[in-house]
Amino acid sequence: MAPGAAPALGIVRHKVSSEDWIMRGILGAIALYLLVAIVLPLYALLSKGFQDKDGNFTGLDNFTEFFDQHGYRRLPGLCLRLCADPPMHGL
Repeated sequence: MAPGAAPALGIVRHKVSSEDWIMRGILGAIALYLLVAIVLPLYALLSKGFQDKDGNFTGLDNFTEFFDQHGYRRLPGLCLRLCADPPMHGL
């Protein structure tokens, strides 16, 4: 060892206890539950949004048609106008 050099430190390993394994199992179960209960139904809904009645891929055509038909293109402007000048109901 050269003078002035730092001594080599050994690798310290954490010993995994039974409580750590239980905690990992519970967190894994929660992650699996969230995957099944939230992610998979959300994927099914979103994938159907990009298809027509026959199951063909349409891209964003369904969404643009929806927003055009129902006048939702005006919503951002209406929201900004409402935020800038809120109505004073009952005051």
